[in-house]
Amino acid sequence: MRSLAALASAVIVGTLGCSTPQTALAPAHADQATPLPNWPVQPGWKSETIPFPLGFAPSIELQGAEALRFAPDFYTKDAPGYFTYAFVWTAQFPTFPVSTDWLSEQLRAYFDGLCVAVSDSGAQTCAANPTQVAVGVATATPFAALAQVPANVVNVQTFDAFKANQPVQLTGTVVLARCGSQLVVAVTLAPSVSGGGLQAALASQAHAFAAPSQRCTAAVAPSAP
Repeated sequence: MRSLAALASAVIVGTLGCSTPQTALAPAHADQATPLPNWPVQPGWKSETIPFPLGFAPSIELQGAEALRFAPDFYTKDAPGYFTYAFVWTAQFPTFPVSTDWLSEQLRAYFDGLCVAVSDSGAQTCAANPTQVAVGVATATPFAALAQVPANVVNVQTFDAFKANQPVQLTGTVVLARCGSQLVVAVTLAPSVSGGGLQAALASQAHAFAAPSQRCTAAVAPSAP
C-alpha cells in the first residue's frame, strides 16, 4: 500500500505522515503565474501539494497544482476521519471549454488513476470497480472564499486500494470557479455515512481556504435544483 506522497515523492514537498502544517511548493511543471492560495491546515489535519501533471492521472491536462487537506485517520476504515478530505486544483484557465461533464471525466480519471497507483493487487481490481461520478444540483458552498460561486453536489463511488480494499461511496461538494485568469476546482468529500462532527471539521477546513483572486465567478452555469 502506497500513499499519495509515495506516488509523487519526486515532486511533492511534504507528506501525509508529516506534522508540519503548511507545505511549500516550487514545482517544475506548475505555471509560475499561478500562485497557490493561502490555505491554513486545521489542527490534526495533514497537508500535501502536488503539481500538475499528476503522476497517477496525467490525462488531467491542467497547468498548476493540487492542494490537499486530509482528516485525521484518513486511511483507517472504521475511524471518523476515514476518506474525509478537501482538495483544490488551482491552474491556468484552460483554452478548452470546461463544464460539469468535463469535471466528471476529470474526477473519474483522478480516482481511477489513484486506485491503480496505490493498489497492491494490480489494476484488475480497479478495472472491476471503475469510479462513478455524479455532479448534481446546485447547493451552498463550504468554501467561504468562493461564496459567490454556487457549489454542486458531487457523489463519487470508487475503490479504496490504500488499505481497506473495498468500494467506498463519497459525497460532498464541488465548486468550479474562474478567479481572474485561473481555474479553481474546490472539492470536499467524505463517506456518505460520516457523522456530524467530521462534517463540521471538513466544513471548517474548506472555510479556511483563501481564493487566489477576489474576482471569482462561476466557470459554468450551475445545475438547477
